[in-house]
Amino acid sequence: MKGNVLNFTASNAVPAFRFVALGATEGTVALASADGDAVGVSYELDAAQDGRQDVQLDGIAEVTAGGAFAVGAKLKVGANGKAVAAAAGDAYVAVALDAATGDGDLVRIKLEKGAATNETTFKAEEAIGKHLFVKAGTDTNKVKVGTAASAPLGVSGDSDTASGANIVIQTSGNVKVLAGGNVAVGNLIAVDSNGKAVAAGASAETYGVALTAGASGDIITVAFGYSGKTAAGL
Repeated sequence: MKGNVLNFTASNAVPAFRFVALGATEGTVALASADGDAVGVSYELDAAQDGRQDVQLDGIAEVTAGGAFAVGAKLKVGANGKAVAAAAGDAYVAVALDAATGDGDLVRIKLEKGAATNETTFKAEEAIGKHLFVKAGTDTNKVKVGTAASAPLGVSGDSDTASGANIVIQTSGNVKVLAGGNVAVGNLIAVDSNGKAVAAGASAETYGVALTAGASGDIITVAFGYSGKTAAGL
């Protein structure tokens, strides 16, 4: 694997191919704790307590999986320094370049830290296009294309999703969404009948503020979140 490797003293026993964290004293590392931070991955050989341990700090590394996850999954530290899929609300320390079928698989990863994810996976109750507002479906954990009459749960990603397939929805923060008409920066945003973002008219429920301008069919950035109801006299 390729990346910068430095040598440390292991402050506890550290198996090869595990996430490690900086130790309590300078020049040491320890097996990373579940849900904790990681400075890198232990490299190729096990290290006993007080032994020397090479640590890969960046780039493409190999790590032991603690459970199943898909290619592209954002990964956090699991039990015993293994890699597990990060859920909504978790910070992550790497991205999976291989799928893992279960505990003990050795997989390639890209060491990459990220802020807490704001994505949740649902099932598409119908075909859903990219960059659209989505709403709750008729069954638990399913979503449909958003409409003007229903509050959106979030926004679909950058690819189309077939009915019945898993779909990752961005549920908060700044989102990319298709405009259904002319939108100016600062406009309060409503949802049209096709799940697109439109400038809110009178007496409309609003679900964000436009951070970029666009015309119908453009992808705009919206600060997503319920923003109240516009006045009747707009």
